[in-house]
Amino acid sequence: MAPRGRLHPFAPIPVAWLFPLLVALVVVVLGSLELSGSSASLYAERAPGGDVVVGRARRDRTDEWWVRTPLLVRQKALGFPSENNIGVGEHDMGVLSDIPTSAWQVLARPHTFPYYVFGIERAFAFEWWIMFFALPALGLYALALQLRLRPLTSALVALLVVLCPFVQWWTGTWTGTSIGYACLAGAALITAVRARSRSWRVAWAALAGWSGACLAIVLYPPTVFSMALVVGAATVAAIAPSFPPPDRRRQWWLGLVAVLGVGCAVGGALLVAFFVVHRGGIEAVNDSVYPGQRRNSAGTGDLRILFGAPFDLIESARSGPPLNINGTNQSEAAAGLFTVFAVTGAVLLDRTRAAWRPWRDRAVLIGLLGVSAVLLAWYLAPIPDVVGRLTMFDRVRPDRLLMPFAVVSALVLGLFLDTHRRSGKKLRLLPLAAGTAAFAVPTIWAGFALRIDGEPAPRWQVLLLAAAFTAGVGLALSGARLGLWLLVAVVALSAATINPLQHGLDPLLHHPATALGRELRARPGTGAVLNFWGGDITARGGLTASGVDLVSGVNIYPNKAAWRVLDPTDAEREAWDRYNNAIWNPAPPAAEPQIAGAGDTIAVSVDPCDPRLARLGVGTVVSIEQLSSPCLIETDRVRSVGHPTLYAYRIDRRS
Repeated sequence: MAPRGRLHPFAPIPVAWLFPLLVALVVVVLGSLELSGSSASLYAERAPGGDVVVGRARRDRTDEWWVRTPLLVRQKALGFPSENNIGVGEHDMGVLSDIPTSAWQVLARPHTFPYYVFGIERAFAFEWWIMFFALPALGLYALALQLRLRPLTSALVALLVVLCPFVQWWTGTWTGTSIGYACLAGAALITAVRARSRSWRVAWAALAGWSGACLAIVLYPPTVFSMALVVGAATVAAIAPSFPPPDRRRQWWLGLVAVLGVGCAVGGALLVAFFVVHRGGIEAVNDSVYPGQRRNSAGTGDLRILFGAPFDLIESARSGPPLNINGTNQSEAAAGLFTVFAVTGAVLLDRTRAAWRPWRDRAVLIGLLGVSAVLLAWYLAPIPDVVGRLTMFDRVRPDRLLMPFAVVSALVLGLFLDTHRRSGKKLRLLPLAAGTAAFAVPTIWAGFALRIDGEPAPRWQVLLLAAAFTAGVGLALSGARLGLWLLVAVVALSAATINPLQHGLDPLLHHPATALGRELRARPGTGAVLNFWGGDITARGGLTASGVDLVSGVNIYPNKAAWRVLDPTDAEREAWDRYNNAIWNPAPPAAEPQIAGAGDTIAVSVDPCDPRLARLGVGTVVSIEQLSSPCLIETDRVRSVGHPTLYAYRIDRRS
């Protein structure tokens, strides 16, 4: 008989290592081939499609291809500076969006390590698969193993989350990192408490502290807070059953305190070092109108979206411009598979075993269902704002809870499945029917309520997808692992329609604006560049990637002193005092600067000859339209097939 945990007597690799090795193989192969899921092909000439291997780029995913990707190219070109002139004034580059800066800070953001080793295209591809695949998948896998799930079940649970629509659509830096680091911290902490060797206990505790610090440094409260709550509940529930009889409790408490002490020391040291280095930028973010002063109210979640994951395949398979899904954009309408109601219904009606007894066997399941009830209350119920302030939930946008719901749903479904597989008792018909109905009924309702650009989705497609997902959930509740395989297969099919497979970053690296920016950067006397928008969204991305000082670049947080050059009375502070993508346009001669807008996009109008631009260091203007201001002297005219002509002007302030 084969030893437990191995494939057969001659197999050198333990079963538990197979999934991590497979994940590592995927990362190495795709990273080495410089393939990613980026939408960088939108910088290509004529129609987007340059270097796309499979699929199509997603224009509405601007946080990825228009904001962060050019910043990554810029940082690599400039040698990873900590401070840089991008946006209005100088900014700390290490505060938001996980932009790599000085080398030691890779300890706080280890997923950015490839940038210090490889060229930009290979580094970008490696980081993509680490951040959006390996990190969340391995974190969830490790946590699931420590929650006593079997290796294959753990792997399927991890894939069910990583391939879900929410994670696939939200290619923001906070998605994979929040899941990955939170789950790794929880798994390491559970392992440390269970370890018998003192040295291993210290090592695992240190890893838990380090992972917890990396989670905090994600600096996105909606997902950091909610994932910490979910993983914290699972971790406490996993540790609680080891609470010993009275005669051994003192030793148990001492061991727990030692583990927590080591973890807090390691994590605290990293956090202190990071926050000391980035104190100015973090204070500026916290003091801004958005995101610093933004607070959220409960009850704004949408049940149609919560149960809408099965129907993303209908939406994402459509071609054309960004779609309107139930009154919002496609990425905002993406969710994870929600199985909490199904598992709860099956647990409550399972007469073969009480829902809470024996509590040691069901502590984790009860803990996760309990924390999901708390999250669901914030998502749907009109909880008074004062409760949000006291509990810090006011930092959590209800729609961002779709990510922790995906994590909880996959874990509780895996826990329920493995519990019945271990007991050998099949779930009776009543709880199976109740659990399956608790998933099917709201899912079909959400499908029938789905509106794509105002039109209902085809009923036959809704019913077909609802049936496939319901079959998977029902089989999983009955203890058949085939159900998880089916669910992973259908979310993988949806994921394949969402992300393109992009080779390299040529469309951005060789964009006319990128080439012009490099030329201007190398030219003495250029000063900072101001790009008037004119309708070409790609020009700013190319100028950003070139490394030239760019006043019209993204403002990753507001530099108040610089903005007050244009708005000395703070009359428009509500508009500019935030993370924003400013669209700049030329104003009539001698006109006062105008700043307007809200959210993360604002409009700025300014006379190119306004002397206030000199105080911002502006020496060059780039536009896709010819300008006739008296102070502008044309220096460059860049023509390229498929792109608007770019005009560069030097500002002559002597005229």
